[in-house]
Amino acid sequence: MFLESRAELGDTVFVARAGRQEMPLGRTARWVSLRDGMNVRQTFDLVRLTSSGRSWSNETFLGAVPALERGAFDDGLGLENRFWGSYWTFDVLARRRLSVEAFYLGRTRPLVVYADVSGREVRHMFGTRIDGALDSGLEYALHALLQTGSAASASIRAWGFAGAALQRLPGILSRGWIGVRADALSGDAHPGDGRVGTFHPFFPAPQFFGAVGAIYPSNLYAVHPLFQLRAERVTMEAGCTFFWRQSTEDAVYTMPGRVLASPTASDARFTAAQASVTLGHIVSRHFSVNAGWSHVVAGPSIRAATGRDVDWFGTWTTFTY
Repeated sequence: MFLESRAELGDTVFVARAGRQEMPLGRTARWVSLRDGMNVRQTFDLVRLTSSGRSWSNETFLGAVPALERGAFDDGLGLENRFWGSYWTFDVLARRRLSVEAFYLGRTRPLVVYADVSGREVRHMFGTRIDGALDSGLEYALHALLQTGSAASASIRAWGFAGAALQRLPGILSRGWIGVRADALSGDAHPGDGRVGTFHPFFPAPQFFGAVGAIYPSNLYAVHPLFQLRAERVTMEAGCTFFWRQSTEDAVYTMPGRVLASPTASDARFTAAQASVTLGHIVSRHFSVNAGWSHVVAGPSIRAATGRDVDWFGTWTTFTY
């Protein structure tokens, strides 16, 4: 529930909103999303100002993440779990050939646990994204991220890079796309030095890297070659993601950010490989069905912590109204 007010000044539209609400940030909502995807679908208690012009938009907000309870409509105020920031989007070239996003996000959490640090955290994330789609059929995106702040008595110095390139196939294969996604998210290279180098995404979903939430997006290198089919009513994606630890002095993390394999369990860098296939069929405007399969091959750093290979298969349906 929220209150909203709108106003216009020339070509600029302002929307002020206060209350409990959902909020996507950016065109792809990679870090804060409205729908299920790479991030947990999350409500916020916010004071929020949205402004937009012909080729730009901005979200500036201040609030908190509600404290989840088991019942319905009973989530409390998360006063110790605050969230704030400002997110800008600019259309530099027409027809989505080049867009630029720049943002600052801040969050406090009452308790975090890393390989050698635990306690209250205040984390600031500064980032930029460029993306576009060229007439040749190439789609591209690049992220650069820097995180600062404090965790318990330690300071935070973390970084991240992410990118993707997809190329549409020619001729009768034009419904198909081949490409690669890649991520580099820092780990803590020097435990015990009073600094935390472990990157932390704010609201990651278990399916951040695929249907199986085996690997958390911290302290890793990930490379994901893939193939996509984008027909009118049918979609398909097949690929394999390979994971390595960015720092062997830091842990392997799993959802929801807990330590899966401690840095003392193994000095191996290779973590896992995850092959996956997903299929989607739009039955009607309001109804779709999906299926997915994944197989995770545990690498030596996970096997050292008694991990093993995992298979997953699932189906789900979506009804919108």
